[in-house]
Amino acid sequence: MSSSLLSTNLIAEEDLADDFFSDLPVITSASRLNQSVLSSPSAVTVIDSAMIQASGFIEIADIFRLVPGFQVAHADGNTFAVINHGDGWEYPNRMQLLIDGRSTYTSALSAIDWNTLGIQIEDIDRIEVVRGPAASAYGANSFAGAINVITKAPELDDKWHVGARYGNEGERRLLLRHSGEYKDLNYRFSAATRDNDGFDNYLDSRDLHDVSLTGRYSHDARNSFFSHFSATSGDAGMPPIDPGNPTSFYDRKRDTNAISAHVRWDHIISDSQEVKLNFYHNFRDEDDMVESYPLWQLLELPNPASVPGFLGDPNQTVEAGERTYKSHRSDLELQYNEILDSGLQYVVGFGGRYDSMESEAFFPDKGTVSNTSFRAFSNVQIPLGNKFTANAGGFYEVNRTDEPHFSPRFSLTWHIKETQSLRVGYSKAYRIPSLLEENLDLTIYSETGFPLDAVFKGDAGIEAERVKAFDIGYVGKMQNFPLSWELRAYKEEYDNVIDFYNDEDPGVTDLSGDLTRLGNVTQSQMYGFEGSIMFRPEENSFIRFHFNRGHETGTYIKEINEAPPKPATDVESLHSAAPRKSYGFLVAKAVDTWQFNLGLYHVGTMEWFDRGDKVDSYTRLDASVIKRVPLTGKNELIFKLGGQNIGNEKYSEFIQDDEDNYLLAFEPRYYLSVTYLNF
Repeated sequence: MSSSLLSTNLIAEEDLADDFFSDLPVITSASRLNQSVLSSPSAVTVIDSAMIQASGFIEIADIFRLVPGFQVAHADGNTFAVINHGDGWEYPNRMQLLIDGRSTYTSALSAIDWNTLGIQIEDIDRIEVVRGPAASAYGANSFAGAINVITKAPELDDKWHVGARYGNEGERRLLLRHSGEYKDLNYRFSAATRDNDGFDNYLDSRDLHDVSLTGRYSHDARNSFFSHFSATSGDAGMPPIDPGNPTSFYDRKRDTNAISAHVRWDHIISDSQEVKLNFYHNFRDEDDMVESYPLWQLLELPNPASVPGFLGDPNQTVEAGERTYKSHRSDLELQYNEILDSGLQYVVGFGGRYDSMESEAFFPDKGTVSNTSFRAFSNVQIPLGNKFTANAGGFYEVNRTDEPHFSPRFSLTWHIKETQSLRVGYSKAYRIPSLLEENLDLTIYSETGFPLDAVFKGDAGIEAERVKAFDIGYVGKMQNFPLSWELRAYKEEYDNVIDFYNDEDPGVTDLSGDLTRLGNVTQSQMYGFEGSIMFRPEENSFIRFHFNRGHETGTYIKEINEAPPKPATDVESLHSAAPRKSYGFLVAKAVDTWQFNLGLYHVGTMEWFDRGDKVDSYTRLDASVIKRVPLTGKNELIFKLGGQNIGNEKYSEFIQDDEDNYLLAFEPRYYLSVTYLNF
C-alpha cells in the first residue's frame, strides 16, 4: 500500500479530528503530518482527479491555473512558467515540486521542467499545493510554495488504458497504461509519445517520448516498498539566440534525455509510529548548442575582409547554447513520525543530497561543479484543549557553498466550530543559490581566444534569498450543505532576491561592451486576499470559484555603470510583477454517461522578466464534453472534446504582441481524445 494509506491509519488525528474534519481533505504536504485542512499551519489547495478531468487541461502545468494566487504562462510551445504571486520568468526557481516524495527541481535550470516529470496527467490522484513558504517542511527549493503530486496506487488503477488525442497546433498524443499484480507486487507501466507544433511562426515544436514503471510491494503488514522509474527523450524547438540578428546563428533544437529512479521503504513500528527511508536519483542531459553563421556575418560586417586580424579566420564559426548541460542529483532521507496518546503528533528527519553539473554553455571553463548538502527538520502539532491547535516546525540546512540556514514556521488555529477554523501563521524561509547561479560564467570566444561576447556572469559571493510571511486563514464547510471554502489574507516580504541585471561597463574586453549579471538585486513586499469557494453535491458535479486580489511594492536594480548623464545605478520600482486581480470558475455537471465542463480564467496586467514582457490582462474560456460508452464486461470507451480560449481571437500571456507581430499569442485550441479502459 502507499505511504499515504499507511500514514492515514498511523498518523490519523485523534477522535477530535473525526468530529471536526468529516468530508474535508486530510493532507500530508503542509508539515509532513497527516492533518485536516482545518489544522494545517499553511494555506493548502487540494485538486483531485475529478477536478483535473473537468478542467480539460492537457498539460500538467496548466492545472495550477486552478490555484488562488498562482500564474501560469506558456513561455513558448514547450516551456511552462508556474509562479505564486508574480515575480517570474521562463524558468521560475522558487517552487518545489514533489511527485510521491521525489523532488523534480533541477540543479541545472534551478527550476522545474514540466516536460520531464516522469508521469502522465492520468497518473495523478490528487495534488496538494502549499501556498506560501514551505521551507520548514521541504527546505530551500520551497521558498514560495510546495506542490505535492500524489499518484494513483497501481492496485486502484485501471488494468488497461489506451488513449489517443489529436488537436490543432499539431497537438498529438498516444498513451498506453497497464496496471496489474504479481503475488504481493502491484505495478503500473506507461508509455507515451507527445508532439505539438508550438506557436505559429516560432521555433518551439515538441517531440517527446516517455516510459515509466511504478511498483508497490507489500512484504508484510508492517513493511512495504515503493519504486518508480521513468525516462523521457526527444527534442524541442528553441528561440533564436540573437533574435535581433537573423544572420547570427542557425535555427536550433534542444535534445533532452531525463531519467529518474525512486525507491522508498515504509515501516510501521506500531499503531502510532512509522519510519520512511526515501532515495531518488535524477539525471538530465540536454544539448541545444548551435553553430553560428561565419564570423563576419555574426558580427554584422559588410564582408570577410572587414574582420580584424586578431579574431582569426573571418569564416570561422562559433557555438553557443542556453540549455546544454549534464546534471545528477542523488538524495537520501530518513523520516520518523509518531502520534502520542495526548493527540500531539510530530515528525523528525535527516537527509543528504549530492548535486553535480557540467555545462559548456553555462560555464565552459569550470568543468564539473558540485555541491553536497545536509538537512534536519522537525514539525509538531499540539492540541491545546478542544478549541485550539498549535503547529511549529523548522528546517536546518548546511552545504559546502553557503552558510547554514534555519527556516522556522509557527501557527495557532482556533476551531470556531466543528467544521470551521481560523489560523494565524508566521514563517521565515531562505532559498540557497543553485549550482547554476553560483557558477554562471558564459563567454563566447573566437578561435584565437579573444572574447567575442561576455554574455552571463554570476556575482561573486551571491547570497541566499530571504522571505518573511504572515497570514490569517479561514477554512470551513457547511454542516448540512455541500459548500466549503478556504480564505486567506497574507503579507510576504522578500529580500536579497536573485535576478538578472545589465552591466554597461563590466570591465571585460569583448566586442559587445556590456554584460548580463546575476545577483541579489531585488526586494519586494506583497500583500493581498485570496481563496476558493466550492459547491459540490456530487464528485463530478460542482461549481468552484477561486480568486486573488493582491498588491506589490518593491525595487530592483535594472542596470549599473551607465554612462552620464544617466545615473550610475538604475533602480526601478516593482509594481506590476504580480497581477492586481485574478480569478477563475470551474463548473462541472454529470448527467448519466455525459459530463459537461466549463472553465473561465482571468489574469490582470502583469510583467514577466527576462524574455517576458508586461502583458495585458486577459480572460479565457475553456470547455469540454465527455461521453462514456459502456462496453461488455468491465470495458468502456471515453470520448472527450475540448476547447481552450473559446471565443477569443488570441491573447498574450508571456510576451506582449502588437497587432503586426503575434509571435506567442494564445489562439483558440481544440482537441478530441478517445480512450479505451478495462477496469
